[in-house]
Amino acid sequence: MGSTADSTFSRLLRIDSSQRLVASDPITQFNVNLSRMTETNDVVRVVLKSVSFSNSMYNVQAPNDKFTVFVTNSTGFFTVTLPEGFYSTAQLMAALEGLINPLLVPFATVLTFTQDPINSLVTVTSSLETVSILSQVLQLSQTGFDSKLPGFLGFFTDSPAPALAVTATKIPNLYGLTNCYVHCQQMAEANVVDGDVEAHDILAQVPVQVPYGQFVHYELNDELLGAINFSSERNLDILDISLRDIDQNLIQLNTGSLTLLVKLYYL
Repeated sequence: MGSTADSTFSRLLRIDSSQRLVASDPITQFNVNLSRMTETNDVVRVVLKSVSFSNSMYNVQAPNDKFTVFVTNSTGFFTVTLPEGFYSTAQLMAALEGLINPLLVPFATVLTFTQDPINSLVTVTSSLETVSILSQVLQLSQTGFDSKLPGFLGFFTDSPAPALAVTATKIPNLYGLTNCYVHCQQMAEANVVDGDVEAHDILAQVPVQVPYGQFVHYELNDELLGAINFSSERNLDILDISLRDIDQNLIQLNTGSLTLLVKLYYL
């Protein structure tokens, strides 16, 4: 580990969301108080050893829960809001039919969502009126809703013209949580420089390799590569912990707790 480790003491620190200062804070964004611990004084290196949490984030939830259809010879745009939850492709298509079709009764048309068993692309078929499916960009410009839900079903581009059948350009992406990042300004200030040419307070990237509803447990393989060395000693008092996606959005877990195991090197 080099001269730094040879000249220091070390101790493992467990941080759990159940210890957060404000009980009403989300389990993925909270503060913990370490002021009573002598081991958190004169810290010169930290290593995130492991992260544990339940993969309980919904793949459909606000703000990505809006879907917009344009129907010719009608009043125009029809936007529906999906109840939050974790959907399969079949469940999402059935839910959209159930929400959109009652709105189209005055226009005597019915929408049917199907998925090709060979190429997995989703097609929306109208029984009478021609329709268009709005992508995220056009949905925002036309209705003010900035939702990725159309893209979740593969509709990344707008229909070139209203038609009786509209097929997505990509296969559905309803995997939910696949990667997340542990943030802490006090322990990882400017630790990661991203492709956006900005520095971020990221302790580690955590791959989510278990299905929805199962337990994620990530362990660091190489302590040397995962170490964060401070240029001078620092005292760790109040730590702000958060779990975010690549766009800095807060991960919204619906059950369990977030647990970190951090190795501290101190003088």
